[in-house]
Amino acid sequence: MRPEPVTAGPRLAATAETLLVGVLVCAASLPLVTALAAAGAGAAALEEFAGSGTPVRVRRFAALLRSALADPVAWAVPPLLAVVGVLDALAIAGGLPGRAIIGPVLVFAGGAALVICTAGAARWRPGGRWSSALMDGADAVRSDPVGSVLILGAWAVVVLVTSAEPAFAVIAPGLVVLAAVAVRRRRAGIAR
Repeated sequence: MRPEPVTAGPRLAATAETLLVGVLVCAASLPLVTALAAAGAGAAALEEFAGSGTPVRVRRFAALLRSALADPVAWAVPPLLAVVGVLDALAIAGGLPGRAIIGPVLVFAGGAALVICTAGAARWRPGGRWSSALMDGADAVRSDPVGSVLILGAWAVVVLVTSAEPAFAVIAPGLVVLAAVAVRRRRAGIAR
């Protein structure tokens, strides 16, 4: 008697798609300026998978990435946030007067910007404008504080895991993108 073949269930498929998206987003984010567009393309790919079961394909991801990069806002936001973050860190490290008060405020503002960009990436759709997606992300952060904490928690877990084991940095972006898509779907009441 031959054993029955084992088939992958939907949860294993979702895990595989998340890992693939993580690798694709990581590779597409290597030049810093493409990080937001890569996250948006990954979120759109995972959203397509969650909605219709369409598997993530490299060619489809590349098409989504090209669409995401068509809007100059996607190119401008990541380096702008990086420059502001570095300048803030240098000012605090350099002895900015009032740094005991300003430091935590800047950390909070940086975390809020990170969550807004992540939530905005989950709301971007091909052909859409990044400014609208980021404003929708800011609205979501304001109206869904639990979702914002979940996204921030996803970032915290990714930072902790990758600091302990840097090899996970290759798949880590997929986990953050999955968290953002899950929070958006939870808020919208989309089951599956």
